[in-house]
Amino acid sequence: SAAKYSENKSGNPTALITTTLSINDFATVMGPRMYFTPSIAKSGFLQDFPTALQVKESEIMADSVSYYLPSGYQINSVPQNAEVRNKFGRFRYNIKVSGDRITYISFLELNKGIITLEEFSAFRDFINTVAKKEMEKIILSKKQL
Repeated sequence: SAAKYSENKSGNPTALITTTLSINDFATVMGPRMYFTPSIAKSGFLQDFPTALQVKESEIMADSVSYYLPSGYQINSVPQNAEVRNKFGRFRYNIKVSGDRITYISFLELNKGIITLEEFSAFRDFINTVAKKEMEKIILSKKQL
């Protein structure tokens, strides 16, 4: 489908891309349940190979996706909202449900800086918390007639 693009070049520049997608094989159906991960762009896990690292530039990634319940399904469970803030950055993960619409909102900010060998474990925990949260699934179930 067609995409819309807009920019805000003010003091806090942003870009917004809006599109409507239809994706085949997006969810897993097992019996009366349907499972899917609301995050489209998933962060990777940081392996346990301690080293000093440098984040050369601050980086902000924001994502918002709305899903409409498929006909005949209801929400069984959604991941809990979460927020993490530390010296390495901030991460917010929110799921909002309104009628037959589920909206996923994610915000990740990585702070510019040097991660020392001593700080690696804490930085790894932060990155892996983000990656783990983005892998959580929404579970839908067929409505009982």
